[in-house]
Amino acid sequence: MKYLITTMYIGNSDVIEIKKEEYEFQKEIREKLFEVLKIEENFNLIINSFLDYENELSKITNERIFSKKFDKLFFENARVQINLKIINIFTICRMYIDTTNQHLNQIYSSNNLSKQIDTLKNKMYDTKIGYRSMEVIRNHVQHRGYPIHALKINQKSISMDKNSSWEYIAMPLISYEQIKKSKSIKKLILEEFNQIKDDDGFIDIRPLMREYLEGLWEIHKKIREEIEEDLNIWISAIEEIYNRFRQKYNTPFYDNEFHLQIAIQKERHRLDDSFPLLLKTNNRIKKLQNKNVLNNNFKKCYSTNKIIF
Repeated sequence: MKYLITTMYIGNSDVIEIKKEEYEFQKEIREKLFEVLKIEENFNLIINSFLDYENELSKITNERIFSKKFDKLFFENARVQINLKIINIFTICRMYIDTTNQHLNQIYSSNNLSKQIDTLKNKMYDTKIGYRSMEVIRNHVQHRGYPIHALKINQKSISMDKNSSWEYIAMPLISYEQIKKSKSIKKLILEEFNQIKDDDGFIDIRPLMREYLEGLWEIHKKIREEIEEDLNIWISAIEEIYNRFRQKYNTPFYDNEFHLQIAIQKERHRLDDSFPLLLKTNNRIKKLQNKNVLNNNFKKCYSTNKIIF
């Protein structure tokens, strides 16, 4: 019985023999990398869903600026669209929160890291009103209905030296009176909502949503920090095999993805228990980690297409 690194092309005889320990290690880290990728892709869904929500707010304000059709139907349609975006965020965030520990427990045999993450989740709930209120609102949505009860487009004149411009802001609002009717809303959250509601009894959901994402980012950042050292080892182990092949056969043929596999040769001309060495998985993880990073002032950042004449 032999353990081999070989190509995935019929008729190509290039091969490197390895020890059983390396075969088993590569098989193990392949599964671990898939779990890491699932965590990163789930967080990527969170980021993309928040972008959809933020873009929808911008779209509503632009429609208000460029359209004269500004009636009750406009507001109702806009409110429905914002509700859809927010419900989508809640669904994806719940999936991320519920499945992350499952993935971590597949990566590590002990559950020490998943316990750390549970502790951090509790800390985010206790210290961030946006995190705990959105978790409660998510539960309200599941049992009672839409999270957004009204939509207001605030407009005001902004003076700049001799010139002035008009600023339009779409504000999705939670009705305190409507939320108060729900038996699933905790007393603490109702008290906090009562403190931050405006004179008309509404709560602007935007800062709460931003703080919710900030809390999720703290959790995800902690996961990255804890697995970073091991992740680099796993990625390097796969890349080292590709480099070994390049050096032995002196050809750029192996620079592309999906070309190499590891297998057991029990009989001549027959390979069993083979699996590909996926550089694509490594690259995907790296790209998502570089793409999805929130800056320290995230809550205070906003986009604008302000024009100065």
